[in-house]
Amino acid sequence: MATNLAITYCVPEGVAPWKGEEGTTVPITVNLEDNDPNDAMTLTLTLYATNADNRGPWTGVRTMIQENVTGTQYTFYWDGKNNSGAYVEPWTYTFEVDITQTDINYNENPALQVADSTEYRSKYLDILRSRDAFNNPIYEAEYAGYDEGDPNDPNDDSYLYYIRFYDLKDTLDVDASEGELWLYDPDLEQIYTWDVASLECLIEGHTAHDHHDGLHANSTGIMHELLVPVPVSLMQYAGDYRFVLHIKDDHLDKYRDHRKRWARDLNAREAIFGYAIIYTDDSWRNLTGGDKQGASDEARADEAKDMLESMGYRGWKPIGNPAGGGSGKIKSTTSRLGIRTLKRLAPGDTGKVSKNAIWVWYGHASGHTLGFVQKGENNQPIWGQRISNNVNPETDKDFNINNAAFNLNHVLFAYLAGCSTAGTREHNNPNSPGYDPNVPHIPETSTDNSIANSFLNKGVKAVVGFYDHTFLTRKDYEYFNEGFWLSVRWEFGVRRAISETMKDKKMRAFKRKYKGKHPVNPIPFGADKVLMPARYGN
Repeated sequence: MATNLAITYCVPEGVAPWKGEEGTTVPITVNLEDNDPNDAMTLTLTLYATNADNRGPWTGVRTMIQENVTGTQYTFYWDGKNNSGAYVEPWTYTFEVDITQTDINYNENPALQVADSTEYRSKYLDILRSRDAFNNPIYEAEYAGYDEGDPNDPNDDSYLYYIRFYDLKDTLDVDASEGELWLYDPDLEQIYTWDVASLECLIEGHTAHDHHDGLHANSTGIMHELLVPVPVSLMQYAGDYRFVLHIKDDHLDKYRDHRKRWARDLNAREAIFGYAIIYTDDSWRNLTGGDKQGASDEARADEAKDMLESMGYRGWKPIGNPAGGGSGKIKSTTSRLGIRTLKRLAPGDTGKVSKNAIWVWYGHASGHTLGFVQKGENNQPIWGQRISNNVNPETDKDFNINNAAFNLNHVLFAYLAGCSTAGTREHNNPNSPGYDPNVPHIPETSTDNSIANSFLNKGVKAVVGFYDHTFLTRKDYEYFNEGFWLSVRWEFGVRRAISETMKDKKMRAFKRKYKGKHPVNPIPFGADKVLMPARYGN
């Protein structure tokens, strides 16, 4: 008696994305053919994490078994839980389907019973996780740069480049027949596909003219390094992007149904790290100040945004909306929402936080305080909300950076552009001869006691603050801000970026013209070369 039990295809074909939405299910449909679909079958679905080190035996996260199945189609509904009943991490999960059946021929006496079985995946081909020079598994795609046009114009870059490492092993020393590389965004939506055969392999000895470089396989495993051009428009948000390999063997002669089969899929992660830029809506100000006058706080924020995004940083969705857990460029928010971008919730707050590697402040400040100012009626500013290093106790609007609730170990760089964020000398001492009772007395704040140093002490790797008065809308600060971010993009360290910018001819000309009165005075804290490449975060 002939048997021809076979799986024709599955939906989805490669991976089942679990988005972490409790109470929902992921359908996985198995389509099959059989000479007698009325004979009962047992279907076993096993799900595997695509981020595993798979050089040893694969370990399934969930096994689902359905007995007494008849017909030519069956759908499993996975609830996102593992074999222990706990929800798994949102990720892409590959799967295997195994089918067993006892085929019964009642025309024989006694009835003839023949055991039959089949599976969905290749018996011969494996996509294996590559190892680095220290024999450690490579879990991430490697950032390889951007498509540089004019180095001064970050808006002309069309592609970000990544290297996708993997080994391809076939027990019969046969190359794979075809393959695709899928890109999933942080929401676990598939957003792009590349043909593996069309991508350049960077391994020495492989050539760009061999259009099957990425499909070469042998019985010990051939390492591949595919250069992947990703359109910049696809990576607009911070979060985990996943490069999933989907490759088919070339063994149609080895299978009863004469169909080539897919290997189990393997993922490599690319973490795009977040940034937050908080700036003041200064439309209530009079920004007409002669040739000293620069542009608005928002213009300064745009310069930082353009440079950070050209370096690979992105804001979290929804962009500009910390109330929804987003970051990016944020206009005149409240302190209660602003601290969400530092991964802290206010007491009693149940909102979402974002984890930003870069945190930038343009606004009002003092030696101890960042002041959140909003525009009120008749364009008048509303004061009274702050992040400080000396407020005690905290209120619903005032938050102490020294509170244990702030853990800033995830922050790579904080740039605090405001008056005296790195300390200040004393101004308008009541005992001095020039005392003016109509002007506030500003006591001295040492650099060690400044808000910038408090950020450093809470775990930020590097901080730039400003000593004494800093006029963000004046020309000298405009020149500094533009030069600093451009220097950082050129991969200068923080200290060199400051030094080179302060030596710029525009800065020196301004200081000469106004005899150095209140020059911008940036102070670096902590580490140095920390921003490039965008590779920091937990």
